[in-house]
Amino acid sequence: MQQPILNTVDEQDSKQLFSFNPNTGELVGSVAISGKEEVTTAVARARDAQAGWAARTLKARIKVMRQIQEALVDHAAEISTQVSQEMGKCETDTFMGDALIVLTSLTGYLKLAPTVLRTRPSRSGLLHLNKRTQIVREPLGVIAIISPFNFPVLLSLQSAFAALIAGNAVVHKPSEYAPLTALKIQELFRNAGLPRDLFQVVTGAGETGWELVHAGVDHISFVGSSKTGRKVAAAAGEQLIPATLELGGKNGMIVLNDAPLSRAVDGALTYAFVANGQTCTAINRIYVQKAIAAEFTSLLQERVAKRTVSTNVRADHGDITALINEESALHVEGQVNEAVAEGARILCGGKRLEGCDAAVYLPTILVDVTAEMRVVREETFGPVLSVMEIADVKEAIKQVNNSPYGLTASVWTRDNDLAWMIARKLKVATVAVNDHMWPFFAPEVPWGGIKASGLGRVGGAEGLQSMTYQKVISFDRFNLPRELYWYPRPKWLYFALLLLVPILYSRKPEKRARALIELITGLQKQRKSATHDRAENSH
Repeated sequence: MQQPILNTVDEQDSKQLFSFNPNTGELVGSVAISGKEEVTTAVARARDAQAGWAARTLKARIKVMRQIQEALVDHAAEISTQVSQEMGKCETDTFMGDALIVLTSLTGYLKLAPTVLRTRPSRSGLLHLNKRTQIVREPLGVIAIISPFNFPVLLSLQSAFAALIAGNAVVHKPSEYAPLTALKIQELFRNAGLPRDLFQVVTGAGETGWELVHAGVDHISFVGSSKTGRKVAAAAGEQLIPATLELGGKNGMIVLNDAPLSRAVDGALTYAFVANGQTCTAINRIYVQKAIAAEFTSLLQERVAKRTVSTNVRADHGDITALINEESALHVEGQVNEAVAEGARILCGGKRLEGCDAAVYLPTILVDVTAEMRVVREETFGPVLSVMEIADVKEAIKQVNNSPYGLTASVWTRDNDLAWMIARKLKVATVAVNDHMWPFFAPEVPWGGIKASGLGRVGGAEGLQSMTYQKVISFDRFNLPRELYWYPRPKWLYFALLLLVPILYSRKPEKRARALIELITGLQKQRKSATHDRAENSH
């Protein structure tokens, strides 16, 4: 099957990036690859445009983003179709992620922005009564966004929306498998009224991304593999710039004896195989208590068998489509075959769709797997689900935490108190009870990972704040001629400071009172002494 490739075929013999439909192998389109010069120029233009954008009021910026919101509404179906052609995902999955949820994200940011980005006063203690202090959120400047193929609109615009609302400019490097979608979004933004150079797209593979992170940007937002994320983090560290990294996952699902069984089975089916398992949030490991393990697994197997397979991505056709490329299919096959060789059993799937040239791998359920197997330890990014029996809650928590990843987990039980206890002990960033990745859909809450699953957060107030830095501005309140601690310092200053410590910070009232009396008495003595000295000097 043909795949997106890099080639040199145009008249100027410059490199072109070709995008092919993973299901059909048909050419969707091509774009020029952005080299170092193009990337550097884009960042420079973005920096020039950002100054004017940051000078606008937040209200004015929000007005433009409202226009973008309407444009996304008007072109939702068109965008969804473009993503399906490039990524190969069925249109229902595409529309939910790259049309519906992306608008949910934008409206959430617009609702939060006036509160989160407002200038706020800082309360001053007794020691700083003479100061009036304001805390301002300033935009960082130019934000580099590098996004993956699986949700090419959502996973780029979540960060782009926050960046633009906060007053930044964006240079976006999309996946080499979805460049046309990114260019369509760029055109839509410009037509909606966003200043031309505030959102720019540079296209290419890893080399283009590497040029972008070294092009003098002020923040890097990266969504991708943990392996590449470590390189991006190192590059950000070398430049001392912030980075938000949303990386891989190996997400665990705990199913207890009292779980709502049918709901748990449907949840596992959905979150394991949506987008053919090509999501960092996919359920990969299920730990089910022994008493219900057989029934749960039987129901899951039965419902997986009812899923339809088709390389036609229209919404009314099959929901199992091709993986993004042949390399992904080989990776999935390798993990499954290795697990079987080590003793795992395949209940369903475990192979490609026969008679199909596309890289369609059937939804797979494995049992008799162990924690040491690569299919349990490493990210699969394909439609493979491992089901393991556990004796009790303690073992479930241990097994879920036995992973280098820490993105999501879910607990399925009717006992909310027990679920809360389990959730607090799981070493992941997001836990859902009787659901799995729902918090990802909520614009008011932060999203991200810990451990090898990432750094920083998108979404919610934290997502907006990550695109700014705090600036503190202070004013004199009483316009005094000088500060007491300035040079030359009065002789009694040290004596006063010794007594101010208990007055200001002791928790014992009697200690504060004694120190205050001593301070007043001492200052009176100092004043009398100074008056006497002046009188003596006048004679």
